[in-house]
Amino acid sequence: MNTKIHIYLKAIILTALYYLILNGTTLILFKTINTDFFDSDIKIQIVDLIPVVLTLSLVVLIFKKGLNKNKTVSIKPINLLSIIVLVFAIRLFNDPVYRFSELLNYSEIPKETFQSNFKLNTQIFFMLKIMLFVPVLEEIFFRGVILNLFFKKNKNVLISLLISSLLFASIHFNPISINYITIITAFSFGIVAGLIYLRYGLLYASIFHMFHNTLWLVIKENRNQYWDILKELNFGVQYWIIIIISLSIIIIFAKKELVCNNDKKTT
Repeated sequence: MNTKIHIYLKAIILTALYYLILNGTTLILFKTINTDFFDSDIKIQIVDLIPVVLTLSLVVLIFKKGLNKNKTVSIKPINLLSIIVLVFAIRLFNDPVYRFSELLNYSEIPKETFQSNFKLNTQIFFMLKIMLFVPVLEEIFFRGVILNLFFKKNKNVLISLLISSLLFASIHFNPISINYITIITAFSFGIVAGLIYLRYGLLYASIFHMFHNTLWLVIKENRNQYWDILKELNFGVQYWIIIIISLSIIIIFAKKELVCNNDKKTT
């Protein structure tokens, strides 16, 4: 069998197994546990967290040797600052995608009133899942395993990023409620996370993912203020300047990584 085809099939099979283990375990737990058990949000969150922890444990156990070969670096303030800038850049760049229907119709931002019920003591396991376990799991698997698999074989940064990001986006696909916006934003996120992984290593890619999910949670819980800002900008000149600056930051970072890897291949 052709080596490239073998790599593609291996990556697809691994991603399918990852998806089945994670979602299959979730389905089994919620189907088999008596409904009387779910008498509080905390219990629901704990059960929802179990499949993520289980899948993370399996991934680390199976691919431990390969993960150990990934570059390990200490956290440097300048690199951390770059990660934070990229978190905001990708979130801002994806904003027109999230609100494509409004952009297409050039409609005003709808005003919504949101009353947050978020309480730290009852949402702790949800926060652990979103801000810690999911980012670590997805970065270890999709960057540490899948992206690394492609990159080690062909050293083609662009192809490796595109395929690994496409597989990353595919697990965010919901066949019941088809949402192409989620696929597109997950794909672009995967590209940036992959670039960070190739340049700085798995630790920084995980930190990037954690910060990104934390920003998502902050926006979610401060929705009214966020909508007020969007309504003020309302797809005007200032809005598009912000989007162009965000895209420019991502392109500059991507270009540096592509040039850096091309130099490595020629030496």
